[in-house]
Amino acid sequence: MGLFNIVDLVLLLLGGSGAASRLTDAACRWFWKSVSESWPTSPATILSGRVRESEGLHVVSAPYSFYAAGDRYGGRYERKFHSEARAQEALQRLLGSPPAVRYRPGHPDRSILSEN
Repeated sequence: MGLFNIVDLVLLLLGGSGAASRLTDAACRWFWKSVSESWPTSPATILSGRVRESEGLHVVSAPYSFYAAGDRYGGRYERKFHSEARAQEALQRLLGSPPAVRYRPGHPDRSILSEN
């Protein structure tokens, strides 16, 4: 059973797709950074971005696109911050100098922005 099948099984046992949202943001970022370390990269284009407030936190939300094997794919970056100033700084970094995207080999529809 591959890693992603195991992750899907664990999430299902924990209560379905909502289980991932119950993990802390830091734990989720660490997990996906570890899993995606060996994935290929592609330059990202940030299509837009905004900071919104949700449950007392400031959420940076930015859809992005990238090319893999000649086809265009997309994803959405989302990260929570305790301060609006930190969220705005993160958004400005994304808009000013987008990081690369790491995408799953054979399944480029699974991707993550490589945070520095």
